[in-house]
Amino acid sequence: GNIIISFGTINMSSGSGATNINLGGNFNMSGGTITESLSGSGTITFIGSSTQTFTKSSGTISEKINFTINNSNGLTLNNNLVINGLATLTMTTGNINLNGNTLTIGEGRGSTTVGNLSWASGFIVGTGTLRRWIQSSITINVGEVAGLFPFGNSNDNRNVWIGCITTSSGGGTIAVQHSNQTGYT
Repeated sequence: GNIIISFGTINMSSGSGATNINLGGNFNMSGGTITESLSGSGTITFIGSSTQTFTKSSGTISEKINFTINNSNGLTLNNNLVINGLATLTMTTGNINLNGNTLTIGEGRGSTTVGNLSWASGFIVGTGTLRRWIQSSITINVGEVAGLFPFGNSNDNRNVWIGCITTSSGGGTIAVQHSNQTGYT
């Protein structure tokens, strides 16, 4: 079913009894807090059998909460989504439709807000922006997931790979916008 959070706190820390939420419906947050105080073990996994939605109009999601897309019908963002800190966005199967929003992986407020991407399958689709923080003093070879922007549509892989010898001492953000055009591959 759906998860609707409008107030209160969900503690997803190891040992709290709610470290994993396997969500078959939609995610809707209009208040409250989802927290994880330990090592990033809390995970929200989208496992529905039809397209699911992510809606977050208010509230706080800890920088240690992981998100996994494991739904062949995908996930549609109704608001921006930020993956930060020790958190990882895992794309096992299914597309993420930006739907005019921004998906941010890391915001660069230090070495603890990097955000991670684990990609096996699926694409970032629809109009919108994928923003990634590239941490300081790191070498990224083309083809490494650290420089991957996994864009595409239902049929075509349109990945963008960023590579660099060594990033600057302060790191930085790279944003790529996608606008699917019919008739092009």
